Amino acid sequence: MAKIKDLPKFKRPREKLFEKGPEALGNYELLAILLRTGYQGKSALEVAKRILTEITIDELAKLPLSKIAQLKGVGKSRAATITAAFSLGKRLNSKMNNSISSPEDVYKLAVEYKNKKKEYLIGIYLDARRQLCQAGELLGIGLIDHLIITPDDYFSFKDHHLIA
Repeated sequence: MAKIKDLPKFKRPREKLFEKGPEALGNYELLAILLRTGYQGKSALEVAKRILTEITIDELAKLPLSKIAQLKGVGKSRAATITAAFSLGKRLNSKMNNSISSPEDVYKLAVEYKNKKKEYLIGIYLDARRQLCQAGELLGIGLIDHLIITPDDYFSFKDHHLIA
């Protein structure tokens, strides 16, 4: 593959970011922007694609700094940039997730469980004054919704009028 600077402008990640916004870029393109450059004969795009074929973006976000630095084509400086970017995202996400007003908000909180092989019960209690169906009535805990999360989507009992 050619160097990124040899690509047409509309295919360059930074230019695409400015022209179309971050939503128009794939994870590998965003990662390539953080990497800035590749190494001997490999562009940052190629390095990013290879990394994300070996591990998922979620796994990358959870890797310790030392492990990211060991990825081929990354090193300490780029690992610091990647770790800092994920850390800023996590901090922002934790501040934004303080408000839960829809099943989509809950799905965003529980999305990490979507590919698990086991079934998990996650309790999110927003107001202890509400009642949690039959068992919750005894405890005084309210049930707002019951979500089933799959790898591709979620099912809301409330949206389907299966609970009040």
